[in-house]
Amino acid sequence: MKEAITVEPTALSKIVRLSKLSMDSKCELALDKRNDLNKELLYKAQREAIQSQIEALNQELQALHVSALILADEFHLEKKLNPDNRGNLSVRVRLRATSEACFPSLSIEWSKFERKQSGVIFSSYLKRGRSFQYPKSIVKKAKQWEIDMFDLIEPKFSSIRKNAEAVGKVRRSLLEREKNITKVSFEDHFSNNK
Repeated sequence: MKEAITVEPTALSKIVRLSKLSMDSKCELALDKRNDLNKELLYKAQREAIQSQIEALNQELQALHVSALILADEFHLEKKLNPDNRGNLSVRVRLRATSEACFPSLSIEWSKFERKQSGVIFSSYLKRGRSFQYPKSIVKKAKQWEIDMFDLIEPKFSSIRKNAEAVGKVRRSLLEREKNITKVSFEDHFSNNK
C-alpha cells in the first residue's frame, strides 16, 4: 500500500486561497486560523510573487532575443545566398550580463567592416544615438540590398529594443520592491493592529 504524500502549500497559494473566501466565510474564520496567516507567511508570499514575475520577465526577454536572432539571420542569410551580395554592413544580437544581479540585457547593434591597407579587416560598431532606432544615414554608403534589408528589419529591431527596455525597467522596479520587503515592516503592522 502506497503512503500518501503531503505537500506543503506555498505561502502564495495559502494567501490566494484565503483571499477567495467570501466575506461571510472570512468572518467565520476562528482567530487561531487567522494566526496561520502570520508575518513570515506574508513575507514569503510577497517574495514568491516577485520572483515569479521576474522569471516571467526573463522569459519575455528570451523571446525577444530569439525574435531578434531570427531577423539577424535573415540579414546574414541574404548575404550568404548570393556571393554578389557581399557588403560591409553586419548586425549583432546578444544577451549581455549586467551588474543587476547578473540579469541579462538585450543588445542589437549594427557594425561596418573596413579593410585596412595592411589587409586586416576591422569591425566598428555604428552609433545609434539616444533613439531606439538607428538613423537611415548609417547605410548611405551601403549596397542597395543592405539598404533594403536595413529598411525592412531595423523598424522591427527598434520595436524589440523598446520592449526589452520596458522589460528591464519593470525588472529593476521589482528588484527594488524586493529589497524593500522587510520582516520589520510586517512586525510593525501586526503589533499596531492588536
